[in-house]
Amino acid sequence: MIFNDNFSVLPFYDSINKQSHRKSYAYGETSPTVLPRDRFIPFQLVTDSTISTIVANSLDGKVSENITLPGITTVAFDGYLVTTIPGNVITPLQRLPVGQYYLEASGWYSEVFSIVNSVGDYLRLLWWDDTDVILGNGRIHYENGFKNILYISAQLGKPSYPFVEEGEDRDGLFFAAKQISEKKYSFTFLAPEYILDALRLVRMSDHVLITDMYGTEYKVDTILLTPKWQTQGDLASVEVEFETNTVIKKL
Repeated sequence: MIFNDNFSVLPFYDSINKQSHRKSYAYGETSPTVLPRDRFIPFQLVTDSTISTIVANSLDGKVSENITLPGITTVAFDGYLVTTIPGNVITPLQRLPVGQYYLEASGWYSEVFSIVNSVGDYLRLLWWDDTDVILGNGRIHYENGFKNILYISAQLGKPSYPFVEEGEDRDGLFFAAKQISEKKYSFTFLAPEYILDALRLVRMSDHVLITDMYGTEYKVDTILLTPKWQTQGDLASVEVEFETNTVIKKL
């Protein structure tokens, strides 16, 4: 791997010892990316060589199986390759037991992911750009229709309603010239460093969509993610606030 800053919700490392749960301050606790049982989430790898084999290994060492990810593509750029695994095709994960796994791809090791039977109780965060994003000596190749997906164990609820009023005082009375009423949605979830690395690109993206457990889709206008590291372990409590088309302005 020639680039790993990281931009992916499922990053790959040149050593298995770089996985998040193997850090000394993680105390062996895993914080895996969630994958639905029927479809792999889309992800990309920036490498200097072609990925030829992919093996799914269970974290407990009981399962090791060669798999083929349908639709995998590799595009050559100046000095590196970008391999894309799409998320719109059925994957062979269906035959694997529910549990925690990692991928071994031609000598590279993915972060741990968790296969679940259903993602219906999760928020889905989707973000992408209209053109490729250049990152140092790599890139996120969006021109092939790639989109980032993260399933988050959280629920939307109890929005806030900020109110902004501008005007002037005349003879002891306030005369409003402009009034703005906003509605901000929020949720909180726990995330390790590699997820935070990927999420810092969300606010910079051209398109951000959030879908709740009821299937309601929110086209995000502005979003703010604020991580607060826990005293122990490798997790941060991430506070998310976002706005959609809920601003009311009166002149």
